[in-house]
Amino acid sequence: MTGFRREIHLPEKRLVYFTGSIFISLCVGLLICPSQTLAQGAANTLQTATPEQLKAGLAQLDAEIAQNPNNGKLYCMRANIYHFAKDDEHALTDLDKALELNPQDLIALGQRSELYARIHNYNLALADCTQAIKINPRSDVYLSNRGVIYRQLGQLRESFNDFNQALKINQKNAAYWFDVGEVLYRMNQYKGSIPYLTGAIDREKKFANAYYIRGLAYARLGLIGQSQMDENVALGLGFKPNPMDFVHP
Repeated sequence: MTGFRREIHLPEKRLVYFTGSIFISLCVGLLICPSQTLAQGAANTLQTATPEQLKAGLAQLDAEIAQNPNNGKLYCMRANIYHFAKDDEHALTDLDKALELNPQDLIALGQRSELYARIHNYNLALADCTQAIKINPRSDVYLSNRGVIYRQLGQLRESFNDFNQALKINQKNAAYWFDVGEVLYRMNQYKGSIPYLTGAIDREKKFANAYYIRGLAYARLGLIGQSQMDENVALGLGFKPNPMDFVHP
């Protein structure tokens, strides 16, 4: 994503991602390719679908919605196809309709928050994500997603609080360890960031971004040898940092 306040040259954060999309991708994938029975396979089907396949999926959902106009899930499914067809306007219309039918629909809230973030309307993205957390306060995914939005708004303390809470709920996810470490780095808490970035690496040995940010933290602390080792590992994993990030005193 672009257009939000962030420290120059740091690696871009992943796009906001919602677990609801896995379910939706499965449903729509099955519509496009009925023989596809695995969620990941269905998601891949959508990501690689041709315009003709997406058009066929939309036509089938149009027919389903005509017969079941009060089924909010169908609007969510169609919105997901519109997303892959790069038609955000119609996707938003369908998500608005789904939430009109059921304001507590977590999948629709998640999708609409992602859409708002994608078009840089971060305040509305934040509102939808906050509503999702009110409905399911123990969701590490929604807490992590809101942390990303806060981070994009430059509200680092709020971002840290959400990332940290997500990590407390699910300590197995390497990305959550990275999120906490990265935001601490952005808050100039270099020493505090290192254990979390190490935690990410412990859980995902090829986490290039974690090596990269940890290298930056080591450099800011004057630990040049450790910084250089992490820089080399990141480079070996295919990461392409900006040399100006490694400011060696």
